[in-house]
Order: sequence, then structure tokens, then C-alpha cells
Amino acid sequence: MKNSYILKIDDQVSIESDYYKMEDMVDSDSKIYIGGSNSPFSKNLSRDVSPCTAPIASFEGNSWVRLKYPNKIFGRVSRTDKLIISLSTKTRASNGLIFWQGNDQHYLALGVESNYLSFIIQFGSPSNRYELLSERPITDGVLRSIKISKLEGSLEMEIDKNGDVENITKTLRSSSLNLKRLPFFIGGSKNYLPEDIDSKFRNGFYGCINQFKIIKMTTAREMIADVKFNENEFVEEISALSCSNTCPMY
Repeated sequence: MKNSYILKIDDQVSIESDYYKMEDMVDSDSKIYIGGSNSPFSKNLSRDVSPCTAPIASFEGNSWVRLKYPNKIFGRVSRTDKLIISLSTKTRASNGLIFWQGNDQHYLALGVESNYLSFIIQFGSPSNRYELLSERPITDGVLRSIKISKLEGSLEMEIDKNGDVENITKTLRSSSLNLKRLPFFIGGSKNYLPEDIDSKFRNGFYGCINQFKIIKMTTAREMIADVKFNENEFVEEISALSCSNTCPMY
């Protein structure tokens, strides 16, 4: 491997990489936590940042959170890799970007469009772009659990409102996603957005977000990023964010 080096953590885990690739982890454990209290990186690689003082993040249209280690989970997502993103959220706003990562060619985004939940993923070009749209509005101010799953041959979105579950599914062509070295934003974006994403969601998210988790499963291992807004292990940067122990009324 070019420009590589070995980093040892607690004399147990070694990584050989030019930017800490998870694919080069030489640990025998098949489950790897990135960020959060279970992370082997949290003691050695954490950076100073002012986290939320409570676990539930409230966004007001101009707020965003940038995550610290997006490439450990994303990077290149192959055709056979499974990618799962889950969160809890509540809003009354008719439009807003919930999360985003990508560029003009490869990206994924979740947001509210005209009161409905929309997930978009693009594999390289607009001809290989998929959208999942909820059948019912989600802007009634009721807390919902959301799970997005990219599987080998399908794309799925599950929306759970107090046990009332809505499932949306689409068949995927054989495609891989290249998100290498692209930051992951929650609640809005500090960076440029493609025109179709910007025009669709129109502004940052207005509402609360909690229990944000990213899971990537390859043939070799399962990697988990358990994002905690009130801890600095996973959060790189915060802008105009308020936090609380309960989700405010919207």
C-alpha cells in the first residue's frame, strides 16, 4: 500500500492506511464500532469539539452537524455491501434536508419534500438514480423511527409511527457507490449541494433528530457508527445547534 503506516491502539489494534481505512483493520473481531463509547478510536483519535449538552439535537433550518469519520463506513460501497442508516425524528416543516453526503456523481440524501419523506441515492450518473418517497405526510409533529437500507438488489425505506409501519421498496441494478473522502452532514450542509437536491429540499431541516446510526456490512465484517450528539467522539463540527433531553414540540 502506498503512503501507508501502522497505527497501534492500546497495543491491540493495528491499522495500515493513508487515512485510517477500516478495510485495513487487522483486528480479528468482525464487529467494529466507530465513534461513541464503544469505539477503540475514541481515546486516541478524538478531537476537541464542543458537543451538545443533551442527546437530542434540534435543528432550526440553518443548523448542521458534520461527522468525523464518514469514510470508515462509506468510502466505496460495493454492489454486495449492505448499508443501513437509521434515526428518530419529528418535524412540522414542509421542506428540509435531514442528511446528505456526496458530490454531483455519487450521493445520498434524506429530506422532507412538500410534507413527504424522500430518500435519494445516485450511483455515478442521473441515469442510475433512485428515489423512495413516503406515501403519507410526516409533518404532523409526531416522532417517527426511520430506517434506510441499501441491500444487494434492493433499496428500502421503513417509517415507523408508534407501531404504524410504512415500507417503500425499489429494485436496484448492480451498482457501487463511491463516497470516498466526502463529508457527511446532518440537518443541513456547509458545502455545495447538487441543484436537484438543493431545489428539492430547499433549506436545512427544522425539527429534532436522535438515535442516528450508520451500519455497513461487507462479506468480511460489520461496521457500526453510533452517532451521539452529546459526545465528541463522532462529531467533527456543529453549527447553530441546540440540544435537549426530549424532542421539543414543533
